[in-house]
Amino acid sequence: MGNARFRFGEAAPEALTTAVVTGHFQSVAPGRAFTVAGGDAPGGQAVDFDTDGAVWKTVEARFTVDHVVSGRLAVGEEITVGLALGPDVDPRRVERDLRALGRTLLLLDKSPVFAYDPSLYGTAEGGSLLAVVAEDGRLSLPARSPDEATALLQRTPDLPSIDAAAASPGRILRTDPAGCQVIDEVAAPT
Repeated sequence: MGNARFRFGEAAPEALTTAVVTGHFQSVAPGRAFTVAGGDAPGGQAVDFDTDGAVWKTVEARFTVDHVVSGRLAVGEEITVGLALGPDVDPRRVERDLRALGRTLLLLDKSPVFAYDPSLYGTAEGGSLLAVVAEDGRLSLPARSPDEATALLQRTPDLPSIDAAAASPGRILRTDPAGCQVIDEVAAPT
């Protein structure tokens, strides 16, 4: 959220998101494939989705916003969210799985993985913080282990607590190096 910056270990504080929203996934289309000379490197060259030898691929998911927690998006706005997945990804299956989640909370960021299209949003922590919003507002993190999900949702287990946290004064949260546990919280300098 815009009012919270995170300090991982001793690194400088940084915002985790550009926006936090809830809504529903509508559709998924192929994005790009990435090839890497030698098959292993931190970067990659963006090529056509169906290119042989891809190390990973992206899909582009259309998402309709129904609630804005923080950021400069609007209710009813349709955005495109990029997701980086393995080389054998089937966009039709991803669409089915994302639509089946129902109402979803996304922590959006701008990721260099999607530099090929600046209009695409990435998701914080590579999508592993994507949260399903239950009818009663409770959150779950299906991409995290139960222990990690419990630790991550300890302070904000539901949508009302996320909204309250977004409305609170600015703060800096210092976490363990893995980012799973908040160790300390201080007011952000004004």
